[in-house]
Amino acid sequence: MSERQITILTPEQEALIPVYQEKWQAIAFSTEPINRQKAEAAIKAAYTIMGKRAPQIRFCSSPYEASLLKLESEENPVSQMLTNLGDMLLSQVEEFWRVIETLQPSPDLPDNIDFTGMFFAQIKEMGKAIEGHRKNQDNPLINLKLELENSALDRLKTIVNSHLLQDIKLAEIVEYVLQTYRELGNGINSQNGNASTTFADVVGGPEAVRGTVSQFEQMWWFAKPLFQLWIEGMLAGTVYWKAISVNWISLENQLTSELTKQVEEMHSPRRYPCFQPMSGAVASIWIDFCFSVLHLPGDVRKWEAFASVVQECGWIFCTDEICVVCDRPRLISLDSENYLHAEGEPAIQFSDGYSVYAHHGVILPEKYGRVNPNEWQAEWLLEENNIDFRRVLVEGIGYAGICQDLHAVELDSFAEYTLLRIDTNIDAKSIYLLKITDPSTEDIQVKLVAFPVRSAREAIKWVN
Repeated sequence: MSERQITILTPEQEALIPVYQEKWQAIAFSTEPINRQKAEAAIKAAYTIMGKRAPQIRFCSSPYEASLLKLESEENPVSQMLTNLGDMLLSQVEEFWRVIETLQPSPDLPDNIDFTGMFFAQIKEMGKAIEGHRKNQDNPLINLKLELENSALDRLKTIVNSHLLQDIKLAEIVEYVLQTYRELGNGINSQNGNASTTFADVVGGPEAVRGTVSQFEQMWWFAKPLFQLWIEGMLAGTVYWKAISVNWISLENQLTSELTKQVEEMHSPRRYPCFQPMSGAVASIWIDFCFSVLHLPGDVRKWEAFASVVQECGWIFCTDEICVVCDRPRLISLDSENYLHAEGEPAIQFSDGYSVYAHHGVILPEKYGRVNPNEWQAEWLLEENNIDFRRVLVEGIGYAGICQDLHAVELDSFAEYTLLRIDTNIDAKSIYLLKITDPSTEDIQVKLVAFPVRSAREAIKWVN
């Protein structure tokens, strides 16, 4: 087989990926108020190009305000039936897990982990995902995004097959595999480390080796189409993931979760599928790169309509008939790695006052977020049940503050690591911490250990 590397992008093309990432990140993080006329025109154009009538359009100051609106809409009876069926199934699952909870847990399972609760939480998340998928099917903007993304990926696969794979010749790949078999059969040691045992011994002697190679050669012509499809997807997918490998997309997932939680607490009567600006911007990186750099053929009119929606709008809650467009936030604060972060003030704030607090990417309750970490109190650790919040509090307060106000007991040490325990009054459960001392500077860090452990070495594994 040739030694040349199998690649799709030229170095010049690969060097342009960060350019398009920065371009669409600037759009995703814009804090400029939207132009309502341009936003309305962009949405109508997108609906038209997807074969839909222009929807009823309303504007809101924030996603929180939009999610609480009571809007009249024709209810699709089939969708309503599916929703009712999904609710019924989830209620049956919930009843099943109530029965499971009454059973005596196995003595082999750790008593500090609520396995039943974890499984039930997963079931509920699956139900939400199914409901979201069903609603997204009625969302022309999300459908437009998916159509453009998938179309670009399919066209890239076609190019991989017609040019790259034909150029390297698949026969070279299979010949490389067959040669490996032959070398193993000629006496290369097996992976068990026994120098006297060869591949031939493992499979049953030289005749078996020759039979294995012969079977592989026969199977190759049968499996070649499947192998070719796999190679196409792998190589094209590599380009796709390089393009969209931006960590700021996780911000939107966090905001969506926080918004959903708050809306559920307000008992909002209805939630609409949401077209989110950051996921739209991530898709735009990929589509823009394919059109502008790779010059892949595609529907330019649909791409221009989609790009206009991403550029002119914030969050959009919509169905076929209704479109609620949110203004952009007035403030977005990030740390050096583009995670939501602010100290003593909101990390995101909209014009109506809706705010989200965050510490290096972890969404925090207002009671912590509005206080500067220098003023966080060690006693809060004794009152907090949430593992993520505890971890942030531990790292923000620091070792000195924790030891000054709380009685930490040393349980075990290993090299520069020390396992600590703090006893609490919460369900008689203790807090376990790992103290890490830098041997060269004597600086001390402290990390929360999520589960009870007996040794510093166990704690190191959990922290890592």
